[in-house]
Amino acid sequence: MSIERFLKQRAVDIVMDGTYVLPNWYDPQGRLRTFTCRATRVSPFRMMVDMPVVGKVGDNLTSYFRDIGNFEGTISDTAKGGVLLELEMTQAMRAKLADKLTWLEKKTRHPASISDARRTPRFVPKASHSTLTLADGTIHGCFRRLAVRCRRDGGGPAADRNAARRRRLHRPRHQAPA
Repeated sequence: MSIERFLKQRAVDIVMDGTYVLPNWYDPQGRLRTFTCRATRVSPFRMMVDMPVVGKVGDNLTSYFRDIGNFEGTISDTAKGGVLLELEMTQAMRAKLADKLTWLEKKTRHPASISDARRTPRFVPKASHSTLTLADGTIHGCFRRLAVRCRRDGGGPAADRNAARRRRLHRPRHQAPA
């Protein structure tokens, strides 16, 4: 199926970050590489996924999304920076996915039903591809992760202030000589 046809079908427009593995993409240690991705439109039969490394039509793909789980599928169409994935699953799995999508759609349409103690709500930007400008002026294309949260009040992206502290805590401790 083409992306244009899928856009005319009933599906949930939702932004979910996840990961995926393409066949024959290995890291220097010989392990399959895992890439980040973002689902933008999902139905119980297929989903549109933005990704930094796009496979070819017919490639099998394994993906994981925290809100809806693991999926296997076949790429049926490609676009710049994304694919249409035909989901391969049983009828029972499709029914379970349809229930999850219904819940997620209600959750996104009626966010007031979910309590949030933040003064200004965070949101995930719809555009997953972005540019990064470094201090020396060089510009790099990048794939934005959910870790970058934006605020509507104009505040900048959130940074993890405790990352350095966690690295210190997880560093192996050396024992004093006996």
